[in-house]
Amino acid sequence: MDAITIKRYRQLLKGGFKYSGTLENPTVYLNSQGERLRICAHAVHNYIYLYLNISGEMIEDIKYLCQCTPATNIAVEILCGLVKGKTIAEAEALTENDFALELGSRDEEFLEKARGAIELFNRAMSHYRGGVKA
Repeated sequence: MDAITIKRYRQLLKGGFKYSGTLENPTVYLNSQGERLRICAHAVHNYIYLYLNISGEMIEDIKYLCQCTPATNIAVEILCGLVKGKTIAEAEALTENDFALELGSRDEEFLEKARGAIELFNRAMSHYRGGVKA
């Protein structure tokens, strides 16, 4: 991780992870435990639970729980900040460049996690469209 990524992680440790937590009765719940995901560094014990509340086409709220690398935590926090309050179409148009701009770094380890966060979000939207909650 580069110095900017490390600094952001330290800020999160000190100030708290704004989007960490759960949502009661989410519109979409995604459980990645036991899966091999790009965002979780393929470790068996790592996981991400993603919770979204969607009304119509608006993402009203998003939370997550995860046990992954620091770069993953940063990517998921940024994902949540970028999609909350957006339409599904706006959120689906996000790119790794949006994550890099938000962080202020093009650190390759972080960008790999950003790509994984995008994949995770797109999977959640696929579940939403298919009517799958868990």
